[in-house]
Amino acid sequence: MLRSSLGLIQLFPLVATLFSLSANALTLTEAFDQAKQNTSRYRNQVLAEEISVMKKKSATAAVLPELEVSSTNVWRDEVPGTSAGEGYQHTAQFTLRQSLFQGGSEYYLLRAAQQYPEIARFNRQQTEIDLFAELAQQFCHYLSLETEAKMLAEQAALLEQRIKYLSGRVAIGRSKQTELLSARSQLARVTAEQESQADKLLKARENIANLTGVNEFTNLEDPLGHEGKWLNAQPTFDLDALPSVKAGHLLVEQARLESKAAKGDYLPAVDLTGNYYLDRAGILADSEWDVSVVAKWQLYGGGATKADVRTKTLEAQQTELEFADLKRRLKLNYERLSQALAAKGRESKALQQAVVAAERSYQEHLRESRSGLVSDLEVLRALDDLLVVKRSANRSLFESKSLYFEVHQAAGVKP
Repeated sequence: MLRSSLGLIQLFPLVATLFSLSANALTLTEAFDQAKQNTSRYRNQVLAEEISVMKKKSATAAVLPELEVSSTNVWRDEVPGTSAGEGYQHTAQFTLRQSLFQGGSEYYLLRAAQQYPEIARFNRQQTEIDLFAELAQQFCHYLSLETEAKMLAEQAALLEQRIKYLSGRVAIGRSKQTELLSARSQLARVTAEQESQADKLLKARENIANLTGVNEFTNLEDPLGHEGKWLNAQPTFDLDALPSVKAGHLLVEQARLESKAAKGDYLPAVDLTGNYYLDRAGILADSEWDVSVVAKWQLYGGGATKADVRTKTLEAQQTELEFADLKRRLKLNYERLSQALAAKGRESKALQQAVVAAERSYQEHLRESRSGLVSDLEVLRALDDLLVVKRSANRSLFESKSLYFEVHQAAGVKP
């Protein structure tokens, strides 16, 4: 009874440690939330949305009336006998200005400005999708390296046992010295790979910390788990529904509107100005208000208007060409990634079968080595082959998981 109690007491810290590790595991959702809160990549897009609203308001203000109040004090040398020549004059007035017509350019620019918030919103959505996918791929890369590190540790432990076993056999002349040296050489190589793997893990951890702003985390939770059901979860692809395509479409429309706005300089401009006087000096002291309408038509400006219209037209054509390239690139990218994911899934499945075969081969080599049917060098070779196959299968598995997130990124969705 006492031994049982002591066993439970000794087991409790281990269970508590495992529970703590599980509780501290950073999930992809948690990391993504931290990335949106802690880093500038997403928050800058949120600020860009606010800026776009202000730009829209600024463009709207260009077609709205302006109202101001002013007060003017003038001191001058008096001119005797005239009211206009008083030594001190004061004028206080309200002034209303309204642009009636600017060749129509103001309305085209206003329509273009209406799209600023929409473009910023689509850019934020695309940034959110890209950030999630990049973070997910970093998760997969880190977990792949972590699993490989465990494989190397297991390999090193097996080699240490093998060296101990061979040392005893060499001492009694049952095994060759070369077999013992080969085992030690293989252990040294695995140890060197462990150090290299540790450096890669540090870099991968740094990448995740840079993306999320979270510097300390115990371990990461696999976002897709161990079951392969996610391989069949193919997202629906709608090119026109992608945030980047929606933003590109609005940018093309903006460029066309700006090209039309530039042609407004060919037409006359008409402005209205109205003044209401609170106090007025001189011969117009009894006049309380006046209204003026000013029409201006530039007949020749040195060719600047023509050059500006041509420039805006060419820039609009550039935007259209870039938009066409973007849509073609996005479509081809999705098709390529979908095919790559399917191929990587088949490769991963085949490598898992190879791992099972390699493990059976290694166990058979161990059994036959005890009977003298195979040499210890062949056992070491089978052990090395097992490690190579397991590492290849591990990389293929996490590469397929990374591709899974890339496919969803290309489809414009978060899984």
